Amino acid sequence: MKVLVTGVGGPAGMNTVFFYPEKDMLISCDADEKAEKKLEILELNVKFYKVPYARDPSFLERINELIEKDGIDYIIPTVDEELVTFSQNKHSIKAEVIISPEKTIKICNDKFLLYEELKDLGVCPRFVIAKDQDELSMFEGAVIIKPRVGRGGRGIITFESYKDIPESVINPSNVFCEYLPGKEYTVDVLCDFDGNPLVIVPRIRLKILSGVSIIGKTERNKDVIKRVKEICNVIKFKGPVNIQFKLDHAGEPKLVEINPRFSGGLPITVASGVNPVELLYKLLKNIKIKPEELV
Repeated sequence: MKVLVTGVGGPAGMNTVFFYPEKDMLISCDADEKAEKKLEILELNVKFYKVPYARDPSFLERINELIEKDGIDYIIPTVDEELVTFSQNKHSIKAEVIISPEKTIKICNDKFLLYEELKDLGVCPRFVIAKDQDELSMFEGAVIIKPRVGRGGRGIITFESYKDIPESVINPSNVFCEYLPGKEYTVDVLCDFDGNPLVIVPRIRLKILSGVSIIGKTERNKDVIKRVKEICNVIKFKGPVNIQFKLDHAGEPKLVEINPRFSGGLPITVASGVNPVELLYKLLKNIKIKPEELV
């Protein structure tokens, strides 16, 4: 069983390669040729190919070339932009892509659509797409502005009051949310191919670099775990997902974003005794997973 991991120059892709059991059966790729050097530094002896960016019209053609050349059976994408391309073109790809349904990718890629989908659960912060400053008067304290579509913390700005928000940023491409002052959690989740969550591991983000948690600790927060299960009942996932929460003023977990892929902070979860990458490998190989592997 040969598996292609994309985006291996980034934390999520590198984690996937590092924690995968059969590295001699892995193929890797990235749009940045420097990713190959990173693999060498970590002494990961994995075949590497340079590919175009997902937005390039030749991206899928190149992926299919690799599939035919190396006999690839599965693809594990780890780049946000690639998730959209793969989900929209699954039927033209000559290997099975381990990815959530196209509808799920579309919803998770747009924070407004995501909050709209889940607002009835009570898990979302107060949010709005505003036409003018008057519509922002619903916020009593600090306000966060986020691009509807964006990666990590790019474009996110905090204002102490809605009155401080300039008209120039009030447009349909931005969503406004209440400021969440509490602890921040990333939850590593692995769903089976029917959408059932097999593992749910919350961890506190203690230090963040370029949107990735580099210092953290796992915490069996029952409220966070409950919220993840509720979300998985509404949105269908397949394979790896990471879900981010922050606590509001009342200490309740509120959703920040969902990334339907492995996370950059995965080593913290693996250190706690749960290896989602190995579990995905076992799902693909139809190897029975022991109950103690899910704890």
